[in-house]
Amino acid sequence: METLRDFLTWALLAIARDVFTLALIIFVMMGMNLRLALLTFSVLPIMIPITILFRRASRAAYRKVRAAISWVNSVLAENVNGVRVVQAFSRQKQNYEHFRDYVNRYHLGRAIATARISSVFSPSVDLLGAIATGLVVWLGGTAVLGQTITAGVLVAFILYIDRFFEPIRDLSRRYDALQSTMIGWERIMGLLDIPVEVQDAQDAKDLPVIQGEVTFEHVSFHYSDDPAPILTDIDL
Repeated sequence: METLRDFLTWALLAIARDVFTLALIIFVMMGMNLRLALLTFSVLPIMIPITILFRRASRAAYRKVRAAISWVNSVLAENVNGVRVVQAFSRQKQNYEHFRDYVNRYHLGRAIATARISSVFSPSVDLLGAIATGLVVWLGGTAVLGQTITAGVLVAFILYIDRFFEPIRDLSRRYDALQSTMIGWERIMGLLDIPVEVQDAQDAKDLPVIQGEVTFEHVSFHYSDDPAPILTDIDL
């Protein structure tokens, strides 16, 4: 819930800002020089499969991280709530070593694996940005020498390329928060979807509006596994 709250409070606004900035930069670049703009956008077909692979890997990794956090919390809660039992059986050292060597280290391993996946995506975006800049400098420089465009347009376009990839890099960082939020939402919905063990009978009657008193008249009771009556003809 805390992850979901943080995403809706901060990350969602940042994503909207980045998308607006990216759309505005694309519009300006295409208006400035359509050929150089299309050359810059030529790296996007490479970025799309990279993003898809990152999304799949990060989703699975964050799902394991959330499960590990749940394990850590459950073990801590059991040991804190059952501290008297732990002390009665002198299990302090064993429980601590189990938490340190298995539970907490498992969570650490999943968190490190997730960080490794995230650390690959952002440099990939930077590399594609450098490739796009090199292509624009090469062909744009040729156009300047051929007096097709001015040097000022080329310099401005190079600056816009950096601004173009800046919101993309920021979106890649926000994507981590999005994945964590989506996994957190899955766990919340999974908890809410657990069926209730105690169900009403099919012929159960809805309780009407209570007017201030409840009366039991001729009530009998027996357990489901024993037909012998426990209470018979009770009035309250």
